[in-house]
Amino acid sequence: MLTAAVAAATETKNISNMDELKAALQSSGDLNLNVTREIVVSDSLSKLGSTYITLGSGKKLLNLAGYKVEVNATGAGSFDF
Repeated sequence: MLTAAVAAATETKNISNMDELKAALQSSGDLNLNVTREIVVSDSLSKLGSTYITLGSGKKLLNLAGYKVEVNATGAGSFDF
């Protein structure tokens, strides 16, 4: 967990969609990520199953602010995150 002093000195990004969240998580460096709205993604299992997020270096502090991040897959089969 980031200390208050480190968190205050870290860049802050507002996140309003899955593309922004993915890019922020994959970036290098320490970031405070503030979710500014519900993020809900629904797609076929085959499309979602081939989408991976590889975490970049640095610490990421995710502030959901009462919102949710949700991924819904439709269709048969299974996949691993």
